Amino acid sequence: MARIYPVVHPALDDDRFRPRRRDEALVWPLEAPMMDPSVHALFREVRIESGRPSASQLSSASRA
Repeated sequence: MARIYPVVHPALDDDRFRPRRRDEALVWPLEAPMMDPSVHALFREVRIESGRPSASQLSSASRA
């Protein structure tokens, strides 16, 4: 969570939280407010995806 809040980014330099940049992808919900640009630099990849089900997921759920 510390990687999402820019105010605590300096704490990521502490040995307990290393490495500062994670070799992981962050998936951010399309419906959420946009994140601070400094968060992008802390992850290998940032993907913005919708958390809402697609139309095909909804129609297959209604058939079940």
